[in-house]
Amino acid sequence: MANILFFCNYQVSQPACGGIVRVTGTLADIMSRHGHNCHLCYYFGNSGEPIGTFGERLLLKQHDEENDLARLIEEKKIDVIILQVPLNNSNWYLLPMLRKLADNAPGRCLLIHCFHTLPFAECRGYDLPYFRYMLLQKDLFSHKVKNLVWAAFCMLFPRTATAKTSPRYKRICDYCDYMILLSKRYIPFFTNHVDCRKEQVKGILNPLTFSSALTSREIGSKTKTVVIVGRLDESTKRLSKAIRIWSAIENRYKIKDWSLVFVGDGEDMDYYKRLAVRYKTENITFAGRQDTVEYYRKASILMCTSAIEGLPMVIIEAKQMGCIPVSFNSFDSVYDLIEDSYNGYIVRYNDLDGYAARLSYLMTHDDVRTQMIEHCLQSNDAYSPDNIYRDWQEIIE
Repeated sequence: MANILFFCNYQVSQPACGGIVRVTGTLADIMSRHGHNCHLCYYFGNSGEPIGTFGERLLLKQHDEENDLARLIEEKKIDVIILQVPLNNSNWYLLPMLRKLADNAPGRCLLIHCFHTLPFAECRGYDLPYFRYMLLQKDLFSHKVKNLVWAAFCMLFPRTATAKTSPRYKRICDYCDYMILLSKRYIPFFTNHVDCRKEQVKGILNPLTFSSALTSREIGSKTKTVVIVGRLDESTKRLSKAIRIWSAIENRYKIKDWSLVFVGDGEDMDYYKRLAVRYKTENITFAGRQDTVEYYRKASILMCTSAIEGLPMVIIEAKQMGCIPVSFNSFDSVYDLIEDSYNGYIVRYNDLDGYAARLSYLMTHDDVRTQMIEHCLQSNDAYSPDNIYRDWQEIIE
């Protein structure tokens, strides 16, 4: 039995602030069921209902958290600290502080950092269409000029950009006992570019986070709806491609009885609304930030057009609700999530024509769609909390 401290940015509550919060709550529940004692510390509260099985929930104040953490670690005899906070220039100080606290703990205390996106994402995913978007949409008379220079550098010299970024990852590995990536598929690239011990880098999938799943009896209630779920942010999601693909669905394939719904909010919503008009689309709705479960439950297809993802929870969640994912192959973990032509489609990145063809085929073939929905519901065992726990068990026990 281990005493585990989850370190998050946000209170673990429902409705959640994002995928990291939902995953943290699910991990705490399953670890508690296996006899471990879980506790939580976080920086930002919210008005949601607390979820997850935690003994103590400690609200922290940034840059003034060390004494409170030291007290909690000593009183609860913490054996494992799981850092769920994305690291950046504003919070790098956490690494040496947490290492010191772990070393001063009553017993041996592991420090584990969970990396929740694509390794080296900061220097990947740039292309000419996005560079043009940055030129046209972003304020050039601000710090974002640096972003343009960096994007150009990454496009022209990708290997040099990776090498330049590598020391940041090495620093994390130097302070932490384990680095958890979202897929085993990311480990070879990571260990080839970061000077670390290979045995300290692990790949663990995220678990299912919804408490229920669509049943076979409910497949008949599916509607002719395609959903896009997540932050409306062109930098990673590339939703401009989704609008161009949908324009082909309506104007080239003449499919007018289906609708596309954007579920989520973000700084680029107005940009996407303008694009929808420019490309002469009719059946696009922007629903804003909503509880996603019912949208997954009613929709038949999920679109994922991201350039950068770690392990997108939207695909796991969509499959749990019988919503067929169609995704670009722009991130390696997509092959953990989708078996092409069985429970979804994987399309070569930037092949918008190929994407539209796959999407239109699904829309116009009811029997194929029904069979794929069944396959989605049958292929979720890999992400069940009990299966994910086995990978964690090797580390925490």
